[in-house]
Amino acid sequence: MIRPFTLALSLALVLLSSACAPKADVEGVFDPEVRFGVLDNGMQYLIRPHAEPAGRIELRLAVAAGSIHENKDQLGGAHFVEHMAFNGTRNFPGNRLIQVLESFGMRFGPDLNATTDYDTTTYRLSVPTDDPEKLRVALQILEDWTQHLLFDPEEVDKERGVVLDEFRLRTSRGDAMITSGSREIFWGTRYAERIPLGTQESIQEMSRESLADFYRSWYHPDRTTVVAVGDLDPEQLEVEIIERFSNWSATSRAAKEPERFPRPSEKDRIVLGQVSADSSGTFDIRFIAENPIEPLTKARYRRILLDRFSFHLLWIVALDGLERSLLSADYPRRVEVLGFYGELPEFENALRQLEGIRRYGFPASYIEEKKRGYLRGLSGALASSSAGLADAYMMHLVMENDQPVDTAQLELARTLLADLDAEEVNRRVAGWLASEGRILKAGLPAGSSESADSLRSMAERVARGDAPRFAVATPKRKAPAEIPIPEITAEIVERTRLEDLGLETWRLSNGAEVTVKAGLDRGGTSLWA
Repeated sequence: MIRPFTLALSLALVLLSSACAPKADVEGVFDPEVRFGVLDNGMQYLIRPHAEPAGRIELRLAVAAGSIHENKDQLGGAHFVEHMAFNGTRNFPGNRLIQVLESFGMRFGPDLNATTDYDTTTYRLSVPTDDPEKLRVALQILEDWTQHLLFDPEEVDKERGVVLDEFRLRTSRGDAMITSGSREIFWGTRYAERIPLGTQESIQEMSRESLADFYRSWYHPDRTTVVAVGDLDPEQLEVEIIERFSNWSATSRAAKEPERFPRPSEKDRIVLGQVSADSSGTFDIRFIAENPIEPLTKARYRRILLDRFSFHLLWIVALDGLERSLLSADYPRRVEVLGFYGELPEFENALRQLEGIRRYGFPASYIEEKKRGYLRGLSGALASSSAGLADAYMMHLVMENDQPVDTAQLELARTLLADLDAEEVNRRVAGWLASEGRILKAGLPAGSSESADSLRSMAERVARGDAPRFAVATPKRKAPAEIPIPEITAEIVERTRLEDLGLETWRLSNGAEVTVKAGLDRGGTSLWA
């Protein structure tokens, strides 16, 4: 048991996942106040003093264990394990963990929650700091979540009903469409068959042994990072983290990291659908690319900015006959999806415009102009609360994130972005628009002569033929319309003075009223109706 310590105001403590090796090196990336280290067992920690808000501890536990890591008999298992974290640990058996947290005044939702996605499981706590014992308990909960889940068979069966209810709720409200779309988009990859919700059948049949096996295989120290943000003594907190987590060792060998994104065997995948007979048809062009998660360093952050800025250029580009697809945020964080859609007669023209950008890129002047707007967006994203900072540091260490956390990183982003030249940016733009992994989808009206073969021939014809260079559109401004001003003739039929305010109201013969006040400037009088 560790020696408790007090905090005058607030603390945010985050436990999150990381790639197994090598580790991040955040020197020069974040504020100099950030303290970063790696334990002998591979667990990383990051500490940052911050004083907003007072009297709370923000906790995040995120482990590099998501649905992508499940075996075929564990579909939905990562999410099920997340639920079991609140249903019995070594130091908080049964419902004791919930009872203790509720005794602290915490409520599910704002203070206590958890989520599971394709690659990561994240737990969230917001703990008051009015009593040092609450901090000690919070640290014990983190330790139990990472190492001491019980998976009591009776608790597993009770929680199975809760998980099934969540499955039915989310699928009934439209998440089934997301699931279907994900399988279409990620066809041929592991993501298509590892939806975080799992299946109703797999949840019903999930055994206690399958859950425990998933937990032992993926909840390891070298996949975990502790981040602390708040009004704290960084040296003292570092001692506490080292004392509590240094003796943690995995109880089993880690399973082999799965292959997420095997490359398709063909350049373009053609998907055909049906639309109503009165429609001319539709098209949808989607570019799918893996977003590799690598340890954060200054050099890596530069590559992240290059990736995100070049993606931003394509996201905001205005092209004839194309609209951007608004794609689901539920896609895996390690995958980027860029989509365009339009009317079927414009399909070939759309492909030609995108091919022209792939070949020739954007003009250097256009890139420099868009850098300024992109940087304004980054400048407005700095977090101010401990919770916001904790989430932002977590995002940087767990996955790709271009948004600066603090002013030091914002200045770094400004410097690195200025250093990106047009040639480098355009090479990355061309990479986003590569045809490998591209999906060409057409919605065909009844009786259409188009087929998968004809659409593939069209794509090949565009790839071989001429393509236009991107031209910056000149905004078309219409001359302001002349507004006719009717001639109004009316007489003042009544005057009313408000001496204390210096006002005089005139009632006119046409029913209108005008209030007049003597002006304070040389402008004379001020009039308003």
